[in-house]
Amino acid sequence: MDDANYEYRRELPDVGFQEAIERVTGALEAEGFGVFMKFGGETSPEVASGLGSRAYVVLGVCHPQLAHRALSTEGTSGMMRPRSVVISETESGVEVGILRSEELLATRHDEELHLGAREAEARLRHVLETLR
Repeated sequence: MDDANYEYRRELPDVGFQEAIERVTGALEAEGFGVFMKFGGETSPEVASGLGSRAYVVLGVCHPQLAHRALSTEGTSGMMRPRSVVISETESGVEVGILRSEELLATRHDEELHLGAREAEARLRHVLETLR
């Protein structure tokens, strides 16, 4: 797993794009995350017209219990939802990326929000670790 400054990434070599989406979705569900939004390059006009060169999809994910806890702590924390999981085709397979929580919470000083975000991040990192 590659840790860039603002995201966690994992390469899935020799994995097809659709198979990666299925694996990621299954791993997210196993950690309690629901996928309630999906958009991206596999259906985007830019990719279809040749302006984009690789397939990608962004999954909007949310862990209901963690979201409820955050919203109970600070009502405006809904602006930090959903969490995005990006799946993109590479030359050797597929890459999965997840934004680090610290980037979302840089301006928030509520410890309860940070605790929930760290738990969500740990669960999302576990998702990446389980992908093979």
